[in-house]
Amino acid sequence: MLKMDGSEGSGGIAVLHTAQSILDAGEFLFQRQGFHGTSMRQLARYAGITPAAIYNHFPSKEDLFIGLLKARLPHRTLALAVRDAQGATADALLRDGVQRMHAAMVDRLGNLRLIFVEVLEFEGRHLPLVLPEIVAPALSFLDRLRSTDPRLQNWPPPFLLRLIGGAFFAFAVTESYLQAIEDWTPGAQDYDDLAAILAAGLLAAGLPPSPPGR
Repeated sequence: MLKMDGSEGSGGIAVLHTAQSILDAGEFLFQRQGFHGTSMRQLARYAGITPAAIYNHFPSKEDLFIGLLKARLPHRTLALAVRDAQGATADALLRDGVQRMHAAMVDRLGNLRLIFVEVLEFEGRHLPLVLPEIVAPALSFLDRLRSTDPRLQNWPPPFLLRLIGGAFFAFAVTESYLQAIEDWTPGAQDYDDLAAILAAGLLAAGLPPSPPGR
């Protein structure tokens, strides 16, 4: 956890600047070397401070990583983006929501690596500290989505969250490296098509069973 004394003026600004420098160092090194492969000495060198100075802001390297997840993990930004989506139909609302998430992620694709470090090295144990704040805006969107068509009432919100979020993140992750392939650059249209397919599939699969004999 980030230690802040609430001081104002140049001293408080310096404290905040140093804390941000430490977070920047953690973001760069953890994503490239992993959490356990990064030492406090390396973090300090990258941040331009002494190892002891890190402890003035974060009690431990793990607290630094938790602070980094809370500050830089893109999930909160995505949840707030989709909360403001607009659309009178399931298709329109889902398309707008996915496009808003894509716009929010354009400059933050690299931050997705943090989630892989968390899952692979910590088995996701820190996520309960990070994800609860995204639940309310995400559920607000999903409630509105389910209200656009009675067929969507068959799908519980946790399932929709996993389906839509999982599909979006799969696209976002692959976009981060498909950009290197010539003449194969993902774009906004791909996300629009993804939303259209999700909406069509959910609505079709959510139809009530046909009466016997039909």
